[in-house]
Amino acid sequence: MEPQMAVSLASAVIQLVDFSRKVVQKDKVGKVSKSTSTTLGEATLLDDAIANLGDLSQQLEKARRAYYKSHISPDQETADARLNVLAKDGGGVAKILQATLDQAKRDNAVDKETVLAQGLRSILNLYYSQKTICDLADKLGSIRKQVDVALLASLRQYASIAHHDWKTTETVDVAAFSDTFENSVVNNDMERRFASLMLARLHFTGMHDRHPRTAAHLRAWANGRTLVKGSSFLSSLGNDMQKSRMGLLQTLLHSALKGDMEILIQVFRHRWQQFLASGGGRQPFTWLELRQAFITMISTPSTPTSFFFAIDGLDELEGGLKDLLQLIKDIAKYPNVKVCVASRSSPELLRALAGHPNLRPERWNRQDICNYVTASLARSQVYVKLSKTDPTRATELAKGIAKKAAGVFLWAHIVAQLLLDDLSPTARIGNLIARLEKIPSGLEQLFTKLLGRLDSKHLKHASQILRLMTIKPRPLLLELWFADSNNDDAALRDEARPLSGLSKASRVTWTHRIAKDFVRSQRIWNIILDNTGHDAFDPEWHWANGQLGLFKTVAGTTSTKTSHFLSCVEYALRLEQRLNICPVKFLDEVGRTATIYATVYDDIVPRKLKGTINSFLEFAVLFNLVSYVRGRGLMLSRDELLHASRLLGALDGRKWEVFVKRFEHSGIWSKEFEERKKDMQQVVDSLLDRGGGESRWQRARKRLSRQKKT
Repeated sequence: MEPQMAVSLASAVIQLVDFSRKVVQKDKVGKVSKSTSTTLGEATLLDDAIANLGDLSQQLEKARRAYYKSHISPDQETADARLNVLAKDGGGVAKILQATLDQAKRDNAVDKETVLAQGLRSILNLYYSQKTICDLADKLGSIRKQVDVALLASLRQYASIAHHDWKTTETVDVAAFSDTFENSVVNNDMERRFASLMLARLHFTGMHDRHPRTAAHLRAWANGRTLVKGSSFLSSLGNDMQKSRMGLLQTLLHSALKGDMEILIQVFRHRWQQFLASGGGRQPFTWLELRQAFITMISTPSTPTSFFFAIDGLDELEGGLKDLLQLIKDIAKYPNVKVCVASRSSPELLRALAGHPNLRPERWNRQDICNYVTASLARSQVYVKLSKTDPTRATELAKGIAKKAAGVFLWAHIVAQLLLDDLSPTARIGNLIARLEKIPSGLEQLFTKLLGRLDSKHLKHASQILRLMTIKPRPLLLELWFADSNNDDAALRDEARPLSGLSKASRVTWTHRIAKDFVRSQRIWNIILDNTGHDAFDPEWHWANGQLGLFKTVAGTTSTKTSHFLSCVEYALRLEQRLNICPVKFLDEVGRTATIYATVYDDIVPRKLKGTINSFLEFAVLFNLVSYVRGRGLMLSRDELLHASRLLGALDGRKWEVFVKRFEHSGIWSKEFEERKKDMQQVVDSLLDRGGGESRWQRARKRLSRQKKT
């Protein structure tokens, strides 16, 4: 193989083998972990070890695939043979260890005190004899010793390796080579892997939706120092991370650290120690940790560094503004830091940032708005013709809109469109100026006027859409189309088949936060309620309808279909919780659709139950959907109920928790697992034994149990 491929493969083997040896050696992982600055519980230690073994195995497999895809000579293939055998052997042991730890997690067989005192080997003791564990340890030790020799044999095809002073054609001290290789390659690869892990944890969907850049003046200010730039755009209309202080700091840290592995390791020093000890450092971030990481980054850079951070939309933040403002003021005190904050003005912001340089854009952007309005109006051929006959008044109109906009581009945009929409060939510029004078200034007043222009039919429809959007602020366009129907159960009658040409990425959102706040104001909200009949219009039912429409029509991967299925179930349970009535008809249709996309159930149930769920009733029995089984069971035959009852108790508490975590609103499960399990048992017993004795039911259960064993 190419020399760099041999180096990469050897490094991957060493990392995997070294960590596997920690797992099988008594005390090794547990004691090191306890010495780090953040205490690791046994569950975290176990999860980290499983995840790290998985990551290292994937890295090894990637290196092996790269080798097989390369073009090599027969001589080189012979030289590489031993290294590949060692890679395969090391990967095999790691898979055994990972599977064992994963089984222990699923069996809930982990004792906290024992693991922290004796390390992960105490878990292996539950499944293997001491001799077997010692044999695994010996095998790993043997592989580790042979890797360096095998790598040398492979590299001897080359006089030296670029970037490394390895004279492999000469007699080489294997021990010295091993130390050099580990210090120069393996450790560096581990640092890169840790950096990738941290950057992945800092990253979130939508982080880079909008990132402004600045240029020459900052380079002049940096005066030869390294310039690090980070920017974040907060949006109350985005996902939870896009409007939170956590999302803001993760975005800025990600931008600043992605190019500097050394400072990243310094900033997350305690996580680096956990990573070295147990493959850890994967736990969720906290505000205090991110705040300290940020201060560490700007106060102790490894080289002279200037930092510039741009924060746009600070008024869009939801919660934690006081803490964030304090952090901004703290970091702005550093001479190597500049912070630019953009926000709608508010008394709290003005007080907090008093004394700092500021710019009020509305005082300076009137000409920009005027240019924008002129360009917008010029798209109409009728207006272009009118402006040529009266250019002076045309200029007056554009300036009038810009002045009345008071710095708000959105107001100018809407007004320009209003004027053009009603423009007739016989109109005059003077008519447009007169109409402009009657249009109220300010977005809220303008929105009120727009609502007032709608007739009763269109006002009712608009009010329905606004009520839908207040519950789900960023729906898919197709989802809104299904939800926006006159009949709140229209999707029940639609055929379940994927439609072609659908855009899965298009979302509907508010034009501006002001529009969202306007709709939520008490006066406007009362108007919206009056025009939708208050409780006569149920947005939750319509969104359930929208989700069922997506489930039926959007083609996608198994995970996509499963997500739609679970969303349908969640909406049904939320409706049941609020109305105290189980939507049996809706769930029947969800189940009918799930049988068309057969892989949905297998993606949800535990591994040992894959292929056993063939109906929504069986799914409901397994996951304790008590109300559905109670309502549907009265209409089913005894044989159907008996067949579904085989799944009673097949789910334990741990697997139940994993299932519940897949829902956005876990509060829909109002009862604990054991209580729901008991209720389900009683419901099934009642349905099967109505009109008969308990003994018949018990005999049937025993018969099914015997069939299952055979």
